[in-house]
Amino acid sequence: MPRKASPKPPRSHHYHVYVVELADQVWNNPRFRAANPGYQLGQPFVYVGMTGLDPDLRFDRHKAGIEANAFVRDYGLRLLPRLYERHNPMPYDAARAMEVELAIALRRYCRILPVPLMMDSSTKREPECMPGLKPIT
Repeated sequence: MPRKASPKPPRSHHYHVYVVELADQVWNNPRFRAANPGYQLGQPFVYVGMTGLDPDLRFDRHKAGIEANAFVRDYGLRLLPRLYERHNPMPYDAARAMEVELAIALRRYCRILPVPLMMDSSTKREPECMPGLKPIT
């Protein structure tokens, strides 16, 4: 018996949130330091964003300088899909809200500072610190 394909989300549900790990050298940027006055040495840095594209494609566009956040363009290392993939895809309004909610949750549960965000992790692994965060629909 053939397997039924999983139902596709509605076409309007094509927006995504994503999290990018930034290189430690971002701390040498005066604008970044001014935006993150309470940074604690040893914590890695992350950027939270939202897009109507696939997060991999959006990351590639950041790195190519196309509609790019300067910190991601210059210091972006990789995506951290374990922090966002369970929420995607979603409608536009939900993605806008989830971008903020994800950033707040990371700050609250991972001691992350204001955007651009910093992720608390002594092992430089993706934190598993958001067990109760659910997508907004």
